[in-house]
Amino acid sequence: MGLSFVMMVPAIIAAEKRGKMKIVLLSAIALILIGQLLLGVAPHTILSVAAILFVYFLGFNILEASQRSLLSKLAPGTRKGAAAGVYNTTQSIGLALGGMIGGWLLKWMARARSFSLARGSSYAGL
Repeated sequence: MGLSFVMMVPAIIAAEKRGKMKIVLLSAIALILIGQLLLGVAPHTILSVAAILFVYFLGFNILEASQRSLLSKLAPGTRKGAAAGVYNTTQSIGLALGGMIGGWLLKWMARARSFSLARGSSYAGL
C-alpha cells in the first residue's frame, strides 16, 4: 500500500498540471475494477496477492486524493465547509456500511459471488 501511495503522487500532479483529472479519475476506478477482477480469479500466492493489492490501492489512493481536490474546486467558497462535512459524513457511512454489507455477502454467498457484486459496483462507477 505504501508503494501505491508513492506512485499516486506523480499521477495526481501530472493530471492537475495538464487538466486531465477526468481521465485519471476513470483510470483509478478501472484500476480498482481490475484489482477486484484479479482477486476473484488469480491464484492466491503471496506475490500475486501483493501485486494485485498494489493495483487496487493505486486506484484507491488516486481516488481518495482527487476527490478531495475536486471538492475544493467545485464547491463555492461560502459552502466549502458544508461540502467537506457532507463528504466526510458520507465517507464514514460508506466505510461502516461497506464493511457490514461485505461481511454479510461473504457469509451468505460464495466468495466469487461477493467479488462479482463488488466488481459490478466498480463497473457502475465507470
